[in-house]
Amino acid sequence: MRERGGGESRLATVTHARLRASQGDADVARAILRAILAESPDDPEARLLLEELGDLRGTGLAEREEEPLAPPRPARASEIRGRFQAALGGGEAGETRRVRRRLEAFLARVRESRGVTGAR
Repeated sequence: MRERGGGESRLATVTHARLRASQGDADVARAILRAILAESPDDPEARLLLEELGDLRGTGLAEREEEPLAPPRPARASEIRGRFQAALGGGEAGETRRVRRRLEAFLARVRESRGVTGAR
């Protein structure tokens, strides 16, 4: 069962209506129940909850409508490269380069101590 409103469809169930009512959003709960009853006029559970809600006003705690996101735009290689390097701490710069040199020096000493030359 679907509830239509605001250009989109949402799942409409009595459980969802109860949840919205318990959150203080009686208006949306009633809208969900009316959508259910439009498709199933004899639904006793929906009819009973709608009667229970009566003229109950919401508490104003309803969820706000989210603003639509701007459409994605193509990324430029320079932007991606800069963000990627920043996420890695500057790429090969700074501490990363020092750690790599220390590891390479350590491996060279290990190879030398084992008599291995020219191997990586």
